Amino acid sequence: MAQGKGKVAWKDVCKPKDEGGLVIRSIQTRNKTLTAFHIWSILTNRDSLWVKWIHTYRLGSKNFWQVKVPWDALISWRRILGIREEFRMFFRTDISNGRDVSLWYDNWLPLGPLASRLSSRDFHNMDGTVLVLNDSVEDKIFWVSRDGKKSNYKESIVWEDFRAVNPPVNWYHLTWFSNSIPKHSFILWLAIRRKLMTQDRMQFWHHTENLCCVFCHLQLESVDHLFFECPFSSGICNFFLSKGLNFPFRESKLLNVVNKLLLGCLIYVIWQERNLRIFQSQFRSIDQICADIESTVGYKILSLRIRGRIFHGSCL
Repeated sequence: MAQGKGKVAWKDVCKPKDEGGLVIRSIQTRNKTLTAFHIWSILTNRDSLWVKWIHTYRLGSKNFWQVKVPWDALISWRRILGIREEFRMFFRTDISNGRDVSLWYDNWLPLGPLASRLSSRDFHNMDGTVLVLNDSVEDKIFWVSRDGKKSNYKESIVWEDFRAVNPPVNWYHLTWFSNSIPKHSFILWLAIRRKLMTQDRMQFWHHTENLCCVFCHLQLESVDHLFFECPFSSGICNFFLSKGLNFPFRESKLLNVVNKLLLGCLIYVIWQERNLRIFQSQFRSIDQICADIESTVGYKILSLRIRGRIFHGSCL
């Protein structure tokens, strides 16, 4: 299969929707969450054949954090041991009976494992209070997230701790909402990010004589020109503005949903018409395009359920 350059950088695609992405989890972050799950399984002695095998043949009586990386082990086990320090700060042990915890190697204090702070000589010479154990309660291992909250392992929480955090965008609610039309949302997302393959972008690697807008033939085609500086596309937009968006319903939430549906449909249909004219030599008038938009949004409205109510009828 031929490979080409993506419209949007993969690091941006992997961002959450409220940060401008498509919430597709990157392989690197996914691998880290799975590695964290394997370590969690080992530390909590999860009931599985693999965990039993690890404790029997790889760890024995040794602590997971202190065992050396064996040269003759499977590469998967060597990789887990090789990167375990990256995960150590996220695992916290609450001591109760003290049977399953190493005071020296396990992370049970806020400052981290004692082995990383003190030498064995310092540990024996230091004065301190004897820890009171509760023999009736088992030791508990938690995942401590970046904000300091303790929980059991949960993939969504672990993913949040390993992913890169970016500032939120103020437009994501226009593209992604519960009643959106996915193909419309995707084209709108590309348009907002200015990643649609308009002529001004393609001129740098596709040398062609005609770079003008396919609608007006007056200016260089760009996202800003198509939406809605071009007389053709602005005519479509003005058609709906002139109607005053006079909906028969007086529910603000419904109006909000319909406005967002209309915006997504406008962007999608104009981009669709642009491609039809360039690649298939098919032409529609402004009236035909407006009728298609009315029909698409109208049929979508028929299926809307807002605040427990089902709406029927034409909104456009």
